Amino acid sequence: MRKRCRAAGICLTLLMLLSGRPGERAARGQEPGVKPEIVLVGTVHGPTPNFQEETLVAILDRVKPDLVLLEVDPSFFDGSLDLLETYRGVSLESRAAIRYAKTAGARLRPFDIEGRNKFYQEHDYFNREAKLNQEVARLYNAGQLSPEATARSNQHYYCETQYVGVDRIC
Repeated sequence: MRKRCRAAGICLTLLMLLSGRPGERAARGQEPGVKPEIVLVGTVHGPTPNFQEETLVAILDRVKPDLVLLEVDPSFFDGSLDLLETYRGVSLESRAAIRYAKTAGARLRPFDIEGRNKFYQEHDYFNREAKLNQEVARLYNAGQLSPEATARSNQHYYCETQYVGVDRIC
């Protein structure tokens, strides 16, 4: 049986797929000749009627990654690369990843822009985003969006409110 190394990235949006060149070691500690396999799992940050913490744990159990990347600022991890206690229960993803890692012996690592949360705070990002969303909703409800913008809003709403199967992308 061929050995392989698996990593699963947990994030809201699909980022990218990477592959190492032959002969290169894609990750520190990876055995020579073992080709890494990267599996990207798109999730929601909070539970929905069709997607719960248990759903994500079951997906991780099926994929069996050695490494799980969390969509969090690296400052959420300590110097030993352990997720700080403060952030262990903040999202469906972190709770599921911790549960999986404990039973499977997988490592958790941050995968996001360093300083992201500081930037968000300094620029009042979440309040500004909420105001933008409210304005788009107002225009949508008033029938003032272009047909293309209305179609995109409908698609976004569907993707936000429905469980999207593993093989489907909105």
